Amino acid sequence: MEVKFALNPDIQNLHEQIETLLHCHSEKAPMMAEEAEGILRQKIELGQINHPANRLAAMKTLMVSRDIDQFQFIPDPQSITTHGAAC
Repeated sequence: MEVKFALNPDIQNLHEQIETLLHCHSEKAPMMAEEAEGILRQKIELGQINHPANRLAAMKTLMVSRDIDQFQFIPDPQSITTHGAAC
């Protein structure tokens, strides 16, 4: 993950870096989606999600989109750097 501030001269290339990251992740999208589905189902089976039984049953059928354009990337404060984008 990378954060850009106006004082950082790399901000001029932000759009290029985002395109690079999306390209890198687009090839991994199906694998990332399968992993997210597996984690959700595992948490349900382990009782780590507390909802009524009918809602848990519905959650077990959820599918994560394999389309990178549907993904939302949320920054992890623990992994923020000031280095350039890389695959």
